[in-house]
Amino acid sequence: MKINELIRSYEMENFNLRYWQKISIEKVLNNFIEGKNVITFINLPTGYGKTLIGLSPLLYQIKNNSWIYASWLCYVLPTRALCNSLASKMIDVYLKNLVNEEDVKIFHGGIEDAEELFSSMLAITTFDTFLLSYARRTYGGHHLEKPAGFIATSYLVFDEAQMISDKYFYSYSLLKAVIERLLSIGVPIIFMTATLPSKIKEFIFEKVEVDSLPEFGNFNEKPESYRGKIVNAVFTHESFDNLLEKEKSWKKLLIIANTVERAARIYDKLNDNILKFLVHSRLVKKEREKREKLINKFLDSKKFNKCDKCGGEIQESYYYENINNEYKILCENCARRAEGKIYEKIAVVTTQVIEAGLDVSSDLLITDLAPADALVQRCGRCARFLNEKGKVYILDTDSPQPYPDILIKKTREEIMHRFLKGILENSLTDYSFVQDFVNESYKEFEPLNYTQELELEDIIIYLRDRLLSFTVDWKMIEKVKVRPESQITVVAPSVYHIAYVKGESETEKIQRYRLVNEDWLIRAIKDILDEVPKLKETCLVILADDVRDNSFSVSIGQLNTLSFLLYNDSIFILYPIVIEGKKVYMIKSIESQKFKQFEEGIYIMNPHYYSDDKGLVSLK
Repeated sequence: MKINELIRSYEMENFNLRYWQKISIEKVLNNFIEGKNVITFINLPTGYGKTLIGLSPLLYQIKNNSWIYASWLCYVLPTRALCNSLASKMIDVYLKNLVNEEDVKIFHGGIEDAEELFSSMLAITTFDTFLLSYARRTYGGHHLEKPAGFIATSYLVFDEAQMISDKYFYSYSLLKAVIERLLSIGVPIIFMTATLPSKIKEFIFEKVEVDSLPEFGNFNEKPESYRGKIVNAVFTHESFDNLLEKEKSWKKLLIIANTVERAARIYDKLNDNILKFLVHSRLVKKEREKREKLINKFLDSKKFNKCDKCGGEIQESYYYENINNEYKILCENCARRAEGKIYEKIAVVTTQVIEAGLDVSSDLLITDLAPADALVQRCGRCARFLNEKGKVYILDTDSPQPYPDILIKKTREEIMHRFLKGILENSLTDYSFVQDFVNESYKEFEPLNYTQELELEDIIIYLRDRLLSFTVDWKMIEKVKVRPESQITVVAPSVYHIAYVKGESETEKIQRYRLVNEDWLIRAIKDILDEVPKLKETCLVILADDVRDNSFSVSIGQLNTLSFLLYNDSIFILYPIVIEGKKVYMIKSIESQKFKQFEEGIYIMNPHYYSDDKGLVSLK
């Protein structure tokens, strides 16, 4: 099969390829075929269809039954939500009837899953898991050679990598080192983005050759040819309450706040007659994924346009039914006969977690002021699909947090300038304006000095120069972290499978454990925390799957207090062990006065601080 035949096969499968999709697919495949040692950089708008471009080398090899360019595909995304959303789309649409479901593996939530994750035709993972696997981070004393080998024999797609940003360029520095090293050994790399500022692009690709498409200024397609139309974008100092009082005609409202605390306050203000969801980073994994799945369903009129009861196509009006927190989309006829509570409007309140990649659309977007690239991504979730219309409000903020002050200040200036000139809508959606808007907003921004610069330099040297050495530098491996500030995993209230274990060893250091009884019991977290300090000869363990499903991550730099982790004046920490082939966590309690400082690890939070509806809102 030739390249043009692959493109024709897409069109026969009802993929209506746009001009720059075709050109980009040709560019990517030609670079692979010719063995060019370059970064193939695809710079196309939100909602344009970049995913198919990144998949094309894999599809080309599958259809040719020839694996001469790369043995696998490693698809790297910035967030878990994107991994889950994109995996479903790939399996159901692009790879349908071409691969088995087990050939596609998705991020599972921890480095301990890396051996399984990186053993498939297509691995979809977050940047965090990718980097730790590449660096051969250890788990349970085992040296992770397999993931590193998988990466070295794959082709890589970095999609929307601008979202790994931080004020120090710490994560960008690590990405830069990895790209330089992998390119030097011939690993094909595709980098796809809608909003990467030129300043950051120049930093990441300083020492490598980049083949960009389209060239800056060459993209001239009107946004209405590939997305809906934002008819009005307003920059305002009005309060959220006033805006909602004015705006009544919306059916799908998306609100993006800059902090979890602000998102929760806005969520509380929404009327209970609206079907409302709150999504942020401090919800436990299983609940967050459940809400993300519902949001993908309810805010994607392009895909989910059939009634869940009668199966008929919904032409105009959507209705939402809730029976005991089980939700359905209904047509007008089924809504009249529905048993549960019926809603005619849906509102999603969220933070940056929804910014890129999620295939959702609203007719009204209200967003806090954020950096220009983030605003463009957020506006990509309003009137996203053809023939839709939407309206955007950008609310000025008193605090720049969590963004650098200079970046918010410069973005505010650019927005006001473009608002007064009447080109704000174009600057947010029309790619011939977007790139200039983003680049101007970043013109005065410089990364801050990282306080542990020497440690960062050591990590960069390891990633770039010593990674493929046969000599294992255990100390250096353990120093590798993905973000400038380490994170802890927080376990929230739920019911858990528990067991009691006893140490068995002839030495003072306990290395092996056995179950005291074979029955696994179910206990609420409060009962577990009450019991642990009283145990003497036995320890209490909980299943790893329970921990993974009921936890989330928090940056150590955000922790100014122990309050939400303190229970009966103790801190509870989990340690991984293996019992009879099962991975479990053993719980240890430490009195607060003996607790010295936070380190990377897993902690159980005080149950009183977590809300099933809103998660952990405040860290104070």
